[in-house]
Amino acid sequence: MSAILILWLTSCTTTQTKNNTAPKITPPDPYTADGELVWKYDKETDSVIVPYWYWEKIYDYIVNTQAAQEVANTKAQNK
Repeated sequence: MSAILILWLTSCTTTQTKNNTAPKITPPDPYTADGELVWKYDKETDSVIVPYWYWEKIYDYIVNTQAAQEVANTKAQNK
């Protein structure tokens, strides 16, 4: 029994797969977990108020989108 177990353990290999698909990057959700919209309209100043943390998410989205585009362009050039 132990010989079979040893043979089974030594014959196991992992198969590496190449994933050529680009990561899916989605824009940040403008709603909180409670379903409330994070943008607020101020009638007095006639402006839309967006919290700073949401602007950070927008910035990260733009940076990640540009990075994914650069990776895709590099892969296309290397083919």
